[in-house]
Amino acid sequence: MAKKRSKKKLSKRNPVAKAPILGKGGTHEKSRKAKRLEDKRKLKDELPG
Repeated sequence: MAKKRSKKKLSKRNPVAKAPILGKGGTHEKSRKAKRLEDKRKLKDELPG
């Protein structure tokens, strides 16, 4: 017969004390600078001359 494991209740964490490097996480997307440069390139291609 299998033993039953008791689940430990997770305590609330202090959001101020977490490592700041973890705040950089999230979806991968272009930086604001990359978006701005891309817009400048497109505009330059559209202009005559």
